[in-house]
Amino acid sequence: MRIASLTRQETLSGFRLKGMCDDFELYFDFPKSIRPRLCADPFVAASLLSAMYLNQDIEIEEPWYISEQLLKNLNRIQDIFSRWEQYLGYRLHKIRITGGQLGEVPSDFDKTVSFFSGGVDGSHTFLTNKDEIDALLFVKGIDMQLDNDALFAQTSEVNRVFLQKYDKPLLTIVSNVRFLGHHFGVKWGACCGGGLSAIALAIGARKCLIASGSSYDYIYPSGTNYISDHLWSNGQTAIVHDGAQTSRLDKIRMLAEDKDCLDILRVCWHDDGYNCGKCEKCLRTMASLRALGLKVDTFPELTDDMALNQLAKFKLYDIHDYQFLIENIEQAERIKDKVLVKALKKIQADFERRKLMRDADKCLFNGRIQAVKQGLRNWRNGFRSNLNAG
Repeated sequence: MRIASLTRQETLSGFRLKGMCDDFELYFDFPKSIRPRLCADPFVAASLLSAMYLNQDIEIEEPWYISEQLLKNLNRIQDIFSRWEQYLGYRLHKIRITGGQLGEVPSDFDKTVSFFSGGVDGSHTFLTNKDEIDALLFVKGIDMQLDNDALFAQTSEVNRVFLQKYDKPLLTIVSNVRFLGHHFGVKWGACCGGGLSAIALAIGARKCLIASGSSYDYIYPSGTNYISDHLWSNGQTAIVHDGAQTSRLDKIRMLAEDKDCLDILRVCWHDDGYNCGKCEKCLRTMASLRALGLKVDTFPELTDDMALNQLAKFKLYDIHDYQFLIENIEQAERIKDKVLVKALKKIQADFERRKLMRDADKCLFNGRIQAVKQGLRNWRNGFRSNLNAG
């Protein structure tokens, strides 16, 4: 995979940093307050998992600088991710990174940042680190589709107003980094650590906090995690995984202490309103809110009918989401909410039944059935990605 044709252009609204990652043009649009570094670091970080999946060495075009510290760290990341194939669902090969010139390109953005979209994890990271954080990053193309201007404008304004009471700026960024992995057949869940870090490396932040989606109770390898996130750092930008010491329910409890924060809660990425109230993330969060006795205007209330006829019919496919299911079951049992327990345990039974079938496939057929299914999913995701990009 060749990293080439890097440019930094001044635009009417700020700066655009772009470059070719093989045949995919990766770009980042920044506001005027951020003049991105022109170097290979963000492009290599964003494309590493795709190159490992394709078993292609990364070749950096000669004029561009690459951090020596980042290169060393990426070797360790490859050691880690190449051992996580069974969790990530991809065969990942160790590759070489060649070309370019060793060096740290200086930055004038000496700030600590964190990603913020109004969700549970990002809000918790902000509230627990607000004295250290200088600015918050909200990225169009990650938390919502690139073409949803109306929702991005609405959500940006809501988040900006909330952060004003803490005197913290919200910096809005636009990027297609989420689609890079899809272009080469890798889900965002596997390559999100490199994708998020690429933004921090591009702006040259002093430190970037990446909010944890899981707690230490559930050690399931994923694209962003407390084992590998810090290894996306270079000699200038420290990447820090934050929040794994706290469960999802405890995070929501903390958000409830700041009514303004809870009032803007947004977890949905389906671009169907502020929160669609129908997807897995929405229903999971609605179940948590019901189990904690909280009502939030940005979500419909999870009634008994919705719990039994919508929530209970949901199928979980990701082991990372299973942890949230167990947390919700335990809390629903604690408050003796029989309807919610029944709905959640139906999801649990279905998930465990399908896991048993996958385990049987591994034992009896050496995983061939699952391999065929994964191939079909990769093709479908690639097809959808091409449609979205178009």
